[in-house]
Amino acid sequence: MTRLKFVLRIIVLAMALASLVLIASVLLSRWQAQLEQQQAELRNTGDIAMPLDASGTGSQTVDGVQITYRLAPFPARAGAASTLTVLALDLSSGQTRAITPTLDIAPLSATAPVTLAFRTDAGGAYSASGVFFARGGDWRMRVRTRLLLDDSYVTVMVVRVSE
Repeated sequence: MTRLKFVLRIIVLAMALASLVLIASVLLSRWQAQLEQQQAELRNTGDIAMPLDASGTGSQTVDGVQITYRLAPFPARAGAASTLTVLALDLSSGQTRAITPTLDIAPLSATAPVTLAFRTDAGGAYSASGVFFARGGDWRMRVRTRLLLDDSYVTVMVVRVSE
């Protein structure tokens, strides 16, 4: 009888360990699927990593439209109000272009960003304001821009924020 109890305990222990391994493998596969989805999203939207110059300005040209980004104040400080301004200029006509931008902000290590909307000013620029950076460190700013009915483009900027 004692030997039977010992064998049953070993079987129960082996089943518990197998369950833990199964749970760990399920969690790892879900995590890997999330990473693959995020990487596919980045590839599909044509992400362009863009540095900001000493004045907090960066620019890119997409399909004949020059999109300029300006973060003020720059360099950014934790807990301080900031404004990101986006201006789209059609290079063939020299006119500002109507766009639909959204802004996602998160620490570089985070996966769940905060999404902010832009407002339009009379000159055709779009701006989002607020306390973007709660603490110091490297932050990712991702601007999704839709050029009228065309494809969406994603611009990623990494901003080092001081305390």
